Amino acid sequence: MPKDNPFVGRPGWKPEKFTLGNRNQQGAALHPSSGVLWTHEHGPQGGDEVNVIRAGVNYGWPVITYGVNYGIGTKIGEGTHKSGMQQPVHYWVPSIAPSGMAFYSGDRYEEYMVQNRMLGPYAPVYWTVVVCNVVVPQLMWWKRVRLSVLTLFAISIVVNIGMWLERFMIIVTSLHRDFLPSSWDIYHPTFWDWATLIGSLGAFAWLFLLFVRFLPSISISEMRKLVLEKKEGET
Repeated sequence: MPKDNPFVGRPGWKPEKFTLGNRNQQGAALHPSSGVLWTHEHGPQGGDEVNVIRAGVNYGWPVITYGVNYGIGTKIGEGTHKSGMQQPVHYWVPSIAPSGMAFYSGDRYEEYMVQNRMLGPYAPVYWTVVVCNVVVPQLMWWKRVRLSVLTLFAISIVVNIGMWLERFMIIVTSLHRDFLPSSWDIYHPTFWDWATLIGSLGAFAWLFLLFVRFLPSISISEMRKLVLEKKEGET
């Protein structure tokens, strides 16, 4: 336990505490210049916050918040301000449910990496990911699509393809052009790359079939029907 933690040695306080009044932190990042820790957290219904984390500071939850109770919209705590409690750097009403956090420095290499993914030699992979993971799931807005088992299965396969291509895009396009142009190249899978891919698919299928063989899947809808029939028989 760091000896300079703000609550070390204070009776009635847990020494591992560093701040107070944080609700549900979802992302954290160190500022690239100052090294200070920034976080963001989910509020209730509204009131997501960005905070600069400092030792011993009380950030207010649940005494003050810009959010309200779910559904009914009633006030939580004492309002949005109180003496001795820190205001957020920024808050959102309604909530945007942020997750993950990073500082964008405007570095030209970071800009180029994004442009290279969108317009470079692997651009078809990037735009296929967008279609599979962003465009195709929009079909779920239609009730007729949601009620079709065959269509849902087809959409799930397309999304899985998109998720696999996303991993390919993250790894390959991040490495094929680094800071040294003389080392730039196009990725060509070797025999061992293909063997690893096919082997991993085969291993998954084998383990899945073993699971189904020894722990057979049970239809929840059928079980509910059987339980209902049993209850009706008992009455």
